[in-house]
Amino acid sequence: MSRPTVERASPERARLVGQQAYELPELQPLIRPSSPVPLVSPRVQRVAMLGNHLPRQCGIATFTTDLCEALVTARPELECTVLAMNDAGHQYDYPARVGFQIPAADLSAYRGAAAYLNVSGSDVVSVQHEYGIFGGDAGAHVLSLLRALRVPVVTTLHT
Repeated sequence: MSRPTVERASPERARLVGQQAYELPELQPLIRPSSPVPLVSPRVQRVAMLGNHLPRQCGIATFTTDLCEALVTARPELECTVLAMNDAGHQYDYPARVGFQIPAADLSAYRGAAAYLNVSGSDVVSVQHEYGIFGGDAGAHVLSLLRALRVPVVTTLHT
């Protein structure tokens, strides 16, 4: 298999760019689809968020709350539901948007949350991940939820 060559651009072109410029060979796609790929996908109507939520006081709770608000402000027809993580021994007076609460140390609650999500009609689950939010060794309980999901997942990794 021969490798494409890179040719030096003309001096005029190099002066326009302000440095040495190179012309790259035209690239050909490796795979040619047998049928046209649709450019429009079904529109997302329901988003579920997994993470902390206000009134719990932490940065992830603020982020999740603000993200839901931003989504429904940008797309008022969008439904945004939250599955809120509760730390040991705490209950919170959540807004109606919080449809499910998960006690962090309760592994069965994660399985219940997966079942809830699978029948909720959510188009996507947005996981707000930070170590310390989820129960189990190094937050491993969340893996049982993710393994049981039949819904696409998008994860934001917070540090």
